[in-house]
Amino acid sequence: MEKNIVIDALRDQLVFDIYDFEQYKILFNDDPNQIAVMKSVADSFFLTLKRYYWDRFVINISRITDPVCQNGNNNLSIELLCIQSKTMNLNCYDTIYSNVEQIKLLAKPFRKSRNKIVGHLDLKHAIKESFLDECEDAFYRIENIYILASDSIDLFYNEKENTTYLLSSLSMPGDASSLIYNISSRSIK
Repeated sequence: MEKNIVIDALRDQLVFDIYDFEQYKILFNDDPNQIAVMKSVADSFFLTLKRYYWDRFVINISRITDPVCQNGNNNLSIELLCIQSKTMNLNCYDTIYSNVEQIKLLAKPFRKSRNKIVGHLDLKHAIKESFLDECEDAFYRIENIYILASDSIDLFYNEKENTTYLLSSLSMPGDASSLIYNISSRSIK
């Protein structure tokens, strides 16, 4: 069984990207008790953290949906999953291709935001509401991008190595759940 360092690197990048999103969902949910605790403990810190997370989602999604080759540079792109599965003649190619095309469509507002606001701060976009504010389904898009990416990685590794990684179910000790638990228990006293 031959190692595929490119797809391994893509998988590893997605592990961090999906983990960030899972942490965001834990921290910034609709639980009124949690919101009250976060406001009472460090309101401006959590607002800033939320903004940092959104910039990170824009950057991460844009990076994985960059073209494979751009301006003479090779990129670690989700499209490499299509290329590798087609080159290896894997049965999952059609599904992976379809998933990657859906990811690219879902990523369009994030790529525009990266190019106009996060990466460059174009004047005409900087003086109006954030582009992502106009994209009411941004959270849905992120979630679906990561589900499709995770499913595609699993299809690839399942056929190639008879293994899966279940990237969408990541957790680690000391994550956002621990933070929320600790600040909640301290602020209740």
